[in-house]
Amino acid sequence: MRFDIVDLRLFVAVASCGNLTKAAEGFPIAVAAASARIKELEESLGVLLLERSSRGVALTPAGEIFLARAMAMLKEAATLREELTQQRRGASGMIRLQANTNAINEFLPSLLAGFLALHPRVDIQLHEHTSSDIVHAVDTGNADLGIIAGPVSTRELEAHPFRRDRLAVITARNHKLLARGPRLRFFQLLDHEFIGLGDRASVQIWLNKQAVLLGQAMHMRIQVHSFDAIARLVAAGVGSSVIPESTALRLQQ
Repeated sequence: MRFDIVDLRLFVAVASCGNLTKAAEGFPIAVAAASARIKELEESLGVLLLERSSRGVALTPAGEIFLARAMAMLKEAATLREELTQQRRGASGMIRLQANTNAINEFLPSLLAGFLALHPRVDIQLHEHTSSDIVHAVDTGNADLGIIAGPVSTRELEAHPFRRDRLAVITARNHKLLARGPRLRFFQLLDHEFIGLGDRASVQIWLNKQAVLLGQAMHMRIQVHSFDAIARLVAAGVGSSVIPESTALRLQQ
């Protein structure tokens, strides 16, 4: 069995066009030479890949199998060529980063923009998870690094301070919660209508867990997908919410 990348590319072109002449024109290669290469390929494999007729060519069952494998091999060859090119040019690769809601919304956008500008051949795979899940992912090798918050055991992992922030209550200016004073406890919010993020957001998962630990449930009036949307709904008097203080200060207006 003998064939090379040129044979694979030619066969894929013929299969795509359904016509040997058109495939040869786009390659480019002489029609006679293209026909000879396909015939030699079939003889090398010991099977008929194409059925010829006056209307063109069609794949045989063996041809269908060979086409799928040929496309996979060409894709792998292209990936290998790209990886070697990037290696020759400098740093490249993929960084798998996991972080909580706060870090993704407030701290990472500007930092990642600067990092990616300096390293154009490095890609970031960013996912949001709870802190405990992030520690587990890094510990098991499913993430390269993570950003966590709160009293979470980092096991034997190396940890460094990143940013300082805390959660804050936001309400409309005339909300009755304000009568309780400038500092509120979380349990005091649970008797009031709440605006939160979706159930998959790490901060929302954490808040739901705190309510359960208090033996209560959060009265979710509505759940949205961004802190900006939460702020607009809070300002309109729909309910109160808990968001990072850094976000609250940015959105206070």
